[in-house]
Amino acid sequence: MTNRVIAILEDNDERIAAMDACLSRSFPTLKRRFFRTAPEFIAWLPEGILQARLISLDHDLEPAPDQGIDFDPGTGRDVSRTLLNFPSHCPVLIHSTNVHAAIAMEAELNAQGWSAERITPYGDLDWIMEAWLPAVYRLIVEAE
Repeated sequence: MTNRVIAILEDNDERIAAMDACLSRSFPTLKRRFFRTAPEFIAWLPEGILQARLISLDHDLEPAPDQGIDFDPGTGRDVSRTLLNFPSHCPVLIHSTNVHAAIAMEAELNAQGWSAERITPYGDLDWIMEAWLPAVYRLIVEAE
């Protein structure tokens, strides 16, 4: 059951819905696992990383309304730094408007032998179909 999950760190409901719809059409046999916080994603890694076919990480995360303003959802950088504790297993796609953080995440992962690249969201949700999904597809195909 290895390599059967696309694991995504994303806290925005509209982005999650758009990503899920794209992936269900393009990769119907792969499971999709969405995490809204870095601690949730990090807790999943020891058991789940070997199932991952691809990891996609946002950087800036906001607490959900029910979590309150004092809740810290962490960042994608928390996850990317935790990935460095594991052998490179699958490609990582960073999707963040925080360009400086995304560049740092990409550089750190690549320096430690992970295959990482980044895209910058644009145009509300347009980027998901136009840039993110083609990158996901290419990275999955290249990793085979």
